[in-house]
Amino acid sequence: MWAGAVALTTVAALVAVPTAAAAAVVPVPEPETLVSANPANNTPHARDGETRAFAQVGNMVYVGGTFTQIRQTATAGWTAQRYLFGYDRSTGTISTTFLPVLDGAVNTLVAGPGGTLIVGGAFKNVNGVSRKNLVALDPATGEIIDSWVGRSDGGNVRDLALHGNQLYVAGAFNWLNGTAHAGLARLNASTGAIDPTFTVDATTGRHGTSSYAWTIDVSPDGATLVVGGNFLYLGGLPRNQIGLIDLTGTPSVIDWSTDKYVPPCADPATFVHYVQDVSFGGDGSWFVVGSNGGGGWPTAYCDALVRFETGAQGSGQLATWVDFTGNDTITSVEVADNVIYLGGHFRWLNNPNRSDAAGPGAIDRLGIAAVTPATGLP
Repeated sequence: MWAGAVALTTVAALVAVPTAAAAAVVPVPEPETLVSANPANNTPHARDGETRAFAQVGNMVYVGGTFTQIRQTATAGWTAQRYLFGYDRSTGTISTTFLPVLDGAVNTLVAGPGGTLIVGGAFKNVNGVSRKNLVALDPATGEIIDSWVGRSDGGNVRDLALHGNQLYVAGAFNWLNGTAHAGLARLNASTGAIDPTFTVDATTGRHGTSSYAWTIDVSPDGATLVVGGNFLYLGGLPRNQIGLIDLTGTPSVIDWSTDKYVPPCADPATFVHYVQDVSFGGDGSWFVVGSNGGGGWPTAYCDALVRFETGAQGSGQLATWVDFTGNDTITSVEVADNVIYLGGHFRWLNNPNRSDAAGPGAIDRLGIAAVTPATGLP
């Protein structure tokens, strides 16, 4: 880790993208806290699938995904528990009372108002009751909160984002709560009721496939929603894979677009879309995007982490900086305490000039990394 850090002063020029947006960037303060590189010893284990989502309610952490078995420690026996479980954050002890039964994957979790746990995914039944793709649970018992009416009868839910009492929903659905919505919708987070004022749809799938919204995040002030996915239009306006929505009044698509997700990366049949995750940073004045895609860079932002400025306007937006992995996927990004964390199956960062090998200035980072928002360097 430290050996890679020595190279920072010599490779910064490889990452920075000299654009007008970059010139206007306000300097970002240094991070106050960086998480330990040593993982906690008491975290439970899961297998036979992925972990895709986490949420914390009180002192409990909830984990969702495609896994089918869990265990308390590396030497304990495996127990059948599909798609969702909870554990105590302080002790790592798996809950013996939160045992919901789902028949499909959990893709996203949100700690909802009033101490609820809102679950989105690709399931049809919860605890033997029909609850398609969206449900609110009691985080103590795992029981369904019957008064919460949100549902996605028209397709799976891929991501959720909460601001105040507004719950934004993204996925592969064509309607939500019996109301026509393509890929995006907004609910009352306390009741699950549809918000009829939100009518921005993500439509027309890339490469002739069905459209969907894959990832969303809402700015800390609740004013802007960033959306990524397999779509060519957002609210009827051309937006290839990514766009911004103004939430300050009646939601509308912002005059912001980039062409860097228009060209194909590698085989379009494999990488139908390559925007994998988005996250706002700081006060919401900037956001980051992680992608997969294989070859195709630098024409397109394939297999890269990039930063954009939220306040920029117009078409043809370029990233403030680009950090290429060298042909490896970034699946998730998160900004916390002014640090950008990313995960995936990458082997290097700061590696723009090689494919599946370390080029000049490449820094070893295996699957998880932290970078500074000022430059994108590890």
